[in-house]
This record gives sequence, structure tokens and C-alpha cells, in this order.
Amino acid sequence: MAGAALLVGLPLLGCSSNGKAVAVPSITSTPIPTVSAFPKTREGAAAFVEYYFMESNHATQSGDLSRLKALYDPSCSACSRYSTYVMTSFGGGGHIEGGQFNTFSTAAAPFEGNRVAVTVVGTQQAARVIAADGNVLQQAAAVARSELEVTVSWSGRHWLTIAISAVGKP
Repeated sequence: MAGAALLVGLPLLGCSSNGKAVAVPSITSTPIPTVSAFPKTREGAAAFVEYYFMESNHATQSGDLSRLKALYDPSCSACSRYSTYVMTSFGGGGHIEGGQFNTFSTAAAPFEGNRVAVTVVGTQQAARVIAADGNVLQQAAAVARSELEVTVSWSGRHWLTIAISAVGKP
């Protein structure tokens, strides 16, 4: 399967922080990190996007979408497709093996109103969706280098993800 299809067509199998020294709130804190965690700055937007991918990885491993859903606007079609993918994969006792997205760089463009486009470069682990009976329902190959554009919007008190796409793809 092509890298873009893995990341966009299979609705982003998962993502995680790259270990940079970024102030990331505890995963047991409020569902939507506040201004102090991710301020309305380009750096705050980039840190928020890394946190989004960390929560995406959590959902990929656990099937729990509650924290991730608080981080995106319902208009984010890639986000909604990913949520459906996770719900379907975990439905009936299934699960996802692998699929983690590890970021190794983020760069935020200048603000356009309340929006910021953040370019993310990372790697995608191979993934398999396993049914409750052990049958493999779906597989995706690892992607050594993926480049995504994540658009986030300041909602007054916090960031929300509004779009995710592969760089160079609509």
C-alpha cells in the first residue's frame, strides 16, 4: 500500500511524540489542553500537533477515542475517518497491532487568522487489524518517511485540529 494511502486513505493509523523537550500535559489531565499547555503561538501549535499524534497512538493501541475526539473539530474529515477506523477495528473484540506514527520534526507556518499549518515529518509503523478470532482483516506496510500538513485552529482557549493531509496531496 502506498504511503499516502496509509496515512490518508487508512485515516492515519496513529501518531506519537518524538521525545523533544516540549511541555506536554499529563494524559490524565483535562481532555483539551489549555492555553498554558499549548499557547496561541506557532510553537504552541506545533507542540499541540505532537500531542494530537500522541493521543492518536493511544487510540490506536487501546481503542479509546475519548481524549483524541476532544482535540479535533468535527469538520476534520481525516480525523473522523481515523475515529471510524479505530471504532471498526476494535468492534466485536478486534484490535490493531502496530501502526504507531513517530514524529521527528514539526514546523509551524505563520498564522493565517486563527489558523496555523504545521508540517510534520515522521515514520509510520506497519499495522495489522486483527479480528477477535485472530484473523488478519487489514494490513498496511511501514512507511520510512511521511510528511503531513496538519491545520489547527485557535478556538478561543485551545487548539483544535481541522485538517490533516499528506504534503503534496489534497
